[in-house]
Amino acid sequence: MRWFGLSQRIFVGFLALALSVLAVMGLSLRQFRQALDSTEQLANADDFLHAGNELQDDLLKLIQAQEVFDQYLDEQTWRNYFDFSRRLEALLNKAVTRSTEPC
Repeated sequence: MRWFGLSQRIFVGFLALALSVLAVMGLSLRQFRQALDSTEQLANADDFLHAGNELQDDLLKLIQAQEVFDQYLDEQTWRNYFDFSRRLEALLNKAVTRSTEPC
């Protein structure tokens, strides 16, 4: 007595082969989906880092502009101070010369 005929063995073999191919395809698709999710997460992290770098560059430019502006203000302050000092000295010299002039 035979358990299976030839056509039944071929059908069971084909069915086992089809199921194993489906299982391998399912595992491959799951791995591919995980790779895509990881790629998306990496892209988001890259975008975040890029935005952080842009912010850092903007802050550096702002600090550099602030330093230039502070330097300009320092120069202007000293110029105005020395100009004021010269004018005050000239005014005092005029006052002294007028007070020492005979009437």
